[in-house]
Amino acid sequence: MGFHSYRGEFLKGYDRYAKAVSLTYLKSGSYRTGAGGICTIICFCLLSYWCLVNIFYALYEGGTYSSSIKTTLT
Repeated sequence: MGFHSYRGEFLKGYDRYAKAVSLTYLKSGSYRTGAGGICTIICFCLLSYWCLVNIFYALYEGGTYSSSIKTTLT
């Protein structure tokens, strides 16, 4: 088994967008692909990043603030 076929099988294991098939295909009720595995991994990473950023900004105040009052007499 070569490197390319192993990589394809590894990515297929992560495919959450697999289409259901009416007959079983290799004892599976869905057809998984490497491209679907890549899409699943990318979506998971983006969703995780978005959640972490939102949690961070919800818990911590961002930036520093300064205020000054200036009175001008005319």
